Amino acid sequence: PDRALLEARRHELLAQRDALVVRIGQAQSRTPAAIERELTRIERESAQLAQELRTQGQNLYQQLAGVVSAEQLSALNKMLAKPVLTLGSEDFHLDGKALIAALADADARQLNLPGLQLRLEALPAQYQQRTLAELGELQQELQQQQAQLQEQLATAQALERVKQQRQALEQQLTQLDAELRDYAHMQDLQQSEAERKTRLQTLEDRLAELGTHLAQSAQRHYALDQQRQQRQQDLAALQQQHRQIEQRRHQRIDHEGPFTWLAELPHHPWLAQPEFAPEQLAERLQTYLTDCRQLLELDEQIRHLLSEIHTAGLTKYQFVDESESEIVRLVEFAHHLPQEAEALEKKVRSAVVNVAACLRELRDGLFAFKRRMREFNRKISGRQLSDLAVFKIEPEDETILVEAIELLISTAATVDSGETFELFNQQSVLHDEQLNRAKTLLIEEGNARHGLRVADLFRLRFWVGKADREPEAFDDLDSAASNGTVLMAKLVTGLAMLHLMQDQRRPIQGICYLDEALALDARNQRSLIDTAAEFGFSLIFASPAPLTTVRYCV
Repeated sequence: PDRALLEARRHELLAQRDALVVRIGQAQSRTPAAIERELTRIERESAQLAQELRTQGQNLYQQLAGVVSAEQLSALNKMLAKPVLTLGSEDFHLDGKALIAALADADARQLNLPGLQLRLEALPAQYQQRTLAELGELQQELQQQQAQLQEQLATAQALERVKQQRQALEQQLTQLDAELRDYAHMQDLQQSEAERKTRLQTLEDRLAELGTHLAQSAQRHYALDQQRQQRQQDLAALQQQHRQIEQRRHQRIDHEGPFTWLAELPHHPWLAQPEFAPEQLAERLQTYLTDCRQLLELDEQIRHLLSEIHTAGLTKYQFVDESESEIVRLVEFAHHLPQEAEALEKKVRSAVVNVAACLRELRDGLFAFKRRMREFNRKISGRQLSDLAVFKIEPEDETILVEAIELLISTAATVDSGETFELFNQQSVLHDEQLNRAKTLLIEEGNARHGLRVADLFRLRFWVGKADREPEAFDDLDSAASNGTVLMAKLVTGLAMLHLMQDQRRPIQGICYLDEALALDARNQRSLIDTAAEFGFSLIFASPAPLTTVRYCV
């Protein structure tokens, strides 16, 4: 369409839109409920007006005016409603006399009815007499108001639909305005078509040229970006190295002792010059810090070991001028330890050989004592001891000690080297728990007894038995039998011991004095005299009463 049609259509839509705007404004001024109430009031007034026109000249008010006085009519006008006063003659019956009699006391201020008294001063008049022309003019005004209200009510009830119509019209106006602008723009484009084609060709040529430059720029950008990333990585590495160097530089501990006097200590100079690249500085600095800490740890370990050496008893160089000198001398001393160990080994070997010899001597002494005890038992076994059939004294081994000695001696005799030194070598018997227990036992018993003797390897047991009875063993002779029997056993045992103690190459005749001989019966006395004579002793009995067994009595 051409421009004239578009503009005509626009004016038409604009007029429709303005009319709807007016209707919407009127409808929005009051609500539909208010309009409906106003319509109801207009309809009620129209009905009242129609009734008044219909009953004009014969209504109740006009009939009353011809019957009652003016004051009574005014009182009735205030009391009766307007629809009542405008009733037609067919709707009421009037009895003038009765009404006048009823209103005899009524005036403009007060009305008295049977059982009711009304004050009328504040009440308005309900009805005003008007002409037919006034009533017709008023009826026409009411009809116009009713028509307007009905139109406003319809508009208010359909307000949403009208608003949508208005919005649709505005959209159509907007679209028409856009079409008008597009139409004007199209005309401008048609006029500048040749110029635009020339401009388009120029721009296409420029675009191709820029595309070529852009491709070249992309390659260049990629190369530069790679270089940038590499530089960033190098920079990050340098920054990391710088942080590490700064951190480790602040962690240096070589400004404190013993590093401050380290060069003054005995050392061997290192003539080589360290060479390393700058990028290795952080790593070399870390190595240097590690070496410093390790040096401190070694120094602390050396001092701790030195303290342990002092505690262990090696204080030979403790009071030299400097601790370093002490350490140097201890190192030199350690170099001579093999020779010292060899010398100590010789001394220990000699001492251990002596220990083994002592153990054999103890064992041989025990064996010799047992032989002498067997000989002793043979001497006393044939003697009459009261009513005893068996009396002997036997040594019983202290089993733990004797077995320990036997184990050590047997082990020393079976070592491969053939020397007793290996018996006490911790390496050779490290896993032999039985041998270790034996050594520990002998050492503890020796310390407790201030040395081991043959007497520590046994205990005496007294065997006593009567005829037809099993012998019994006792640790104490006093508890083995009666007092007389025990006394007889002690006397015979003592005589036998004295006999064995004599030098058999030079026999002598000894005299033994026995007090309280009356404690023995005659049989035991005679047996004791014979035993003493056999052992080379003469007995002297002391008794408060005569004894029949003696040869001489004093």
